[in-house]
This record gives sequence, structure tokens and C-alpha cells, in this order.
Amino acid sequence: MDLIKQALSISDDKKLQAKMVYEMAVIKLVRKDSELVDDPHLELSGIFAELWMPLNRKDDFFNLDPHLYAESNVAFNYANCVLGARGKFVPLAKRLVDEENRLSNKDLEHYGSSMDCLVTATTPEHFRSVLPQLFSFRR
Repeated sequence: MDLIKQALSISDDKKLQAKMVYEMAVIKLVRKDSELVDDPHLELSGIFAELWMPLNRKDDFFNLDPHLYAESNVAFNYANCVLGARGKFVPLAKRLVDEENRLSNKDLEHYGSSMDCLVTATTPEHFRSVLPQLFSFRR
């Protein structure tokens, strides 16, 4: 599967939402009061998912819908391609968080260098195969 084509194929409404959620996730990731992480891309995708899922779940109960996890990763890939990859992450972070409240420029550069990749778990089937214990029960 072409992950970039998949990411670009989401609806215009989901694209707009993905960009807004991505910016909120970047703010959480680069604030000075957040912990430094070894894998900023993975951490950012996790923050994105935490923000995306409550906005897009189908009911008021927490559920482990593999479709929602996959949708979150596809939306993250879209937003990261548009806003974070290819040297766009650092300028975005600097625009969103003022210098006194964000990580050092050195840390931002390290974070930015990790954004040129994609999340690969982008189908419900992939999620079920990668995380079988997470989806092994039924309601």
C-alpha cells in the first residue's frame, strides 16, 4: 500500500482536522516542560492519537476500535507530510510555541530530523496483527 497516497485520500474535513490536531500535538511535544524523548516521531504520533480518538469515536464510551486507530495513523501521516516532514517541523514548532516556553533549538533540530517517516499501521487488519492482545475481546 502506498502510505502517502492513502494519507492524501482522506476527506477535506479530515485533512483540516488532522492539521489542527497535529499542531496541538506539536505544542504538547515541544513545550519546555515536557520530557525529552528518544523517538520524537513515535511520541508525536501517540500524542496525535490521544487527541484524535476522542474527537472521532462513535460513542461516549472508550473503545478499542481498530478502525479508529488506523484512521488516526492515516490522518497523522497526512498532517506530518504536510506540516512536519522535509524540514517543516522546526519552523512549525517555532511558530506555535514561543522561544522561552519550548525546547532548545538543538532539541528541536533533533526532533525535526525524525519526522521524515510514516506510521505503517494504517489498516484495521494491520492493527489486529500488530496488537492482537489489544483487540482480542468483544463487547
